[in-house]
Amino acid sequence: MIQLGGLACCLSGSFLDYLSKIPASFVKSVTRVRHIKDLEQLVPLESKVVAVSGIVGSETPLKCKHSDMLCVFIEETAQQLFLKRNWMFSWVPDCNWMVPITKEVPWYLDDGTGRVNVEANKVRCFELKVGSKVFQESEPSSECHRGLEMLGVLRTERVLPIGTSVTIIGEAVKDSIGGFTIQESKEVPFFVSSLPFDELISSFGKWSRKLKYASIGFTVVGVVLILKPVVDYMLERRRRRLLRKRVADAAVKRAKLVTRGLEAQDGDLLDLCVICLEHKNDAAFVRCGHMCCCSICSLHVKTCPLCRRPIEQVLRIYRL
Repeated sequence: MIQLGGLACCLSGSFLDYLSKIPASFVKSVTRVRHIKDLEQLVPLESKVVAVSGIVGSETPLKCKHSDMLCVFIEETAQQLFLKRNWMFSWVPDCNWMVPITKEVPWYLDDGTGRVNVEANKVRCFELKVGSKVFQESEPSSECHRGLEMLGVLRTERVLPIGTSVTIIGEAVKDSIGGFTIQESKEVPFFVSSLPFDELISSFGKWSRKLKYASIGFTVVGVVLILKPVVDYMLERRRRRLLRKRVADAAVKRAKLVTRGLEAQDGDLLDLCVICLEHKNDAAFVRCGHMCCCSICSLHVKTCPLCRRPIEQVLRIYRL
């Protein structure tokens, strides 16, 4: 399971690294147009991906229902507000969103040197401005006894006003009457922003760096998770090797003590730890009950050295 999580993190890091490279290729494919009149030289016959800045205008603008603001795009959203009873029989606010209604008219960009038309239905990627917000109270109803009380409907109009300065990135094509139109390209997405071109490119660079850092983080975490079982196995093998060495050294030391005839002196040797033969055995193992190790050596064993039963708990025994 850990290795699957590590693999998922590595794949996520690779995907984020791929996304971080998109803004660089996106910027390289865009040609900045400082004046709209320069489109005549840039797009003589074939289309080209460009970035154009100008003021929003329209021959037939829309007008907000609840204000005098003129715009080229309106997105009207409705939020139904009501109170309902929860499991504690208390009234809590809640809401339901209705399907938004959008309207758009043909519009263009004008920078004083020329005009370029904008293809319709492409403005939804823009952060729209709130044109109006109206709350309509609901009439009293008989829904209260059912645990529901209608409050009203909050209607909000988000618009792209006339006179807004925007930057558009898209494909510039020459139409049949000799004008130019900005439309969606297959190479890059259609993009509308209120930021100037330089700030827009800078924001792309920041976004790319954040994705790059995130990809490095995911990759590092994934590698750590994948290698964790291997590291744990190597550490366990090292611990077992050191433990076997300590047991062998203790056996040699015990044999030397026995040959010197010290095993029968007041039972001191029987009270020594069977692993280190240096400290007294003061640790009892649960469940076998053997007390044959000191508290230090008991931290490095998982089975009893005498009966080889698994150790569930180690109890410290204090001698007088």
